[in-house]
Amino acid sequence: MTEIDSILKDAQSVAVSGHVRPDGDCVGSTLAVYNYIKDYYPDIKARLYLEPSPNIFKFMQRADEIDSSYADDTVYDLFIACDCSDTGRLGSAAKYFESAKRTLCIDHHVTNGAFADTNYIFPDASSTCELVFELLPKERITIQIAECIYTGMVHDTGVFQYSCTSKKTMDIAGSLMEMGIDYSRIIDDTFYTKTFAQNKIMGQALLNAALYLNGDVILSAVSRAEMEKYDVLPKHLDGIVNQLRVTKDIKVAVFLYENEDGTYKGSLRVNGDYDVAKVASVFGGGGHVKAAGFTIDGPLEVATDRILTAIKDNIYGEILGQMVNGIINVYKEKGYTSFDVVAKLRGIFHQKKIGHTGTLDPDAQGVLPVCLGKATRVCDLLTDKDKVYKAVLLLGQETDTQDISGQVLNQAEVNVTEQAVYDAISQFIGRQKQVPPMYSALKVNGKKLYELAREGKVIERKARDIEVFDIKVESIDLPEVTMTVHCSKGTYIRTLCNDIGERLGCHGCMKSLLRVRVAGFDLEHALTLSQIQSKVDEGCFDMVMPVDGVFENLPAVHTASDADKLVRNGNKIPAVLTDYLKHSADSDIRYRVYNHEGIFVGVYSYLDETGEFKPVKIFME
Repeated sequence: MTEIDSILKDAQSVAVSGHVRPDGDCVGSTLAVYNYIKDYYPDIKARLYLEPSPNIFKFMQRADEIDSSYADDTVYDLFIACDCSDTGRLGSAAKYFESAKRTLCIDHHVTNGAFADTNYIFPDASSTCELVFELLPKERITIQIAECIYTGMVHDTGVFQYSCTSKKTMDIAGSLMEMGIDYSRIIDDTFYTKTFAQNKIMGQALLNAALYLNGDVILSAVSRAEMEKYDVLPKHLDGIVNQLRVTKDIKVAVFLYENEDGTYKGSLRVNGDYDVAKVASVFGGGGHVKAAGFTIDGPLEVATDRILTAIKDNIYGEILGQMVNGIINVYKEKGYTSFDVVAKLRGIFHQKKIGHTGTLDPDAQGVLPVCLGKATRVCDLLTDKDKVYKAVLLLGQETDTQDISGQVLNQAEVNVTEQAVYDAISQFIGRQKQVPPMYSALKVNGKKLYELAREGKVIERKARDIEVFDIKVESIDLPEVTMTVHCSKGTYIRTLCNDIGERLGCHGCMKSLLRVRVAGFDLEHALTLSQIQSKVDEGCFDMVMPVDGVFENLPAVHTASDADKLVRNGNKIPAVLTDYLKHSADSDIRYRVYNHEGIFVGVYSYLDETGEFKPVKIFME
């Protein structure tokens, strides 16, 4: 019994549906599944729900049984979603999904979040129809089902021209052709043939097209008035974005058409390995790497600017050949905020996906690891690491910010001995409670403390657990004390200086702060923003640590090729599919996992009770 038969076995009622504004892959995959149920499970009450689709797809078996009314409120035993990345894309059919006893999703979109009970999601597949072919028993694929599958594959591969087309895709297409389908008619009638009106609106769209971003992006839009002029509907606009895409030297093609409510429906296509799903997601849309869609508010000029900004922020760095994944050890200079550093690096690398690993005050200097691309997933892990600071404590005054940049609240004579300083400092080594300062980025009821402080408000703050591992007094030149502090995350050195001053009875604040080390990143190897800019200008990226470099202390495990699907989908991996050698106390050990090609997958923990590796953090796309 195949997987699909196992799923259907106990179902007495099944609903099948796909995404709103169904395309060839959506119509083909849903009809293929629906026909299979009707042909081989006649006792199952089955219904196919889809929005109206182009007439070119009406030749497929049982297309006349598609329900576009969604009028009933049937609760189904099983709901099968095809070619759909989330419930929002199901449109009116979402109510059947929500009420169904069990749900199954068959999809190839990279943005799919595995929203069903059972998910068959493989982004590497050319189309959902390709996945349907793999799920159905081959001896039960009728010529009518084969026509449905072939149609969907043709449309999602651009007649096998798009880069999503693989050897497997062509092998499946060949198998379907051998069944006797009229493949040339399917291609001509559903993909190439256009009405006179469709050709005219395509001509209008080409006349409206313009180049942007140094000629890398072509964008065109047609208005409601133009659609009414040529008497065409949205379903008649298929193929325009692909025609834009084949323009010489174009990297990204964007096509928009105006909806009745003044919004614009957008389609994205690319030439190259650029993930336009990232762009679509900015506007709540989705799709897969090379083809995606979205809806955006007008007017057109504003929408165009927003789309171009989204392209620049998300994929333009890749287009320029500068997409970087890894960690940079930045020397944050005085006067910059941590957010300033991130903003500068976004400009240097032409990519949006950048994050820092722990805030440094504007007056502070030193090590600030910054994560780029896929490495942003490691930000939280680096933030949790202990840190080393070199600080100068100024005795004799208290400020509202606990450093010398603030307003002086109290002053006192510094009549303490060096030994008293040593004794006071030693009392702050170890685990302890620390009250965060008002001038901090911590949030209370959704508002940052420093924002409240600037409004003149002081609120009660809960003390937090911290640990100071060591404080080394470097020099004492009263009223100044220079010290090196090794501490846990969440430790405020400003507050430590303030508290030491209070312990000595003469007040204290932080005069300067230099972060010396975070995790494996030290001051010696940190680069300023100008140094990073110079390296990038020279085409040198040796300052970027690969993501797996952060975990070099973890033992490495390599998977076999048989584990590829498990790896891609973020599933547990049986140890027998790896080169794993059992260690003692494995339950406390994490591993760097690589696929059979040596590509870093992520960090996994070993489950001794099941003999499997469980993902902790995935970095592979």
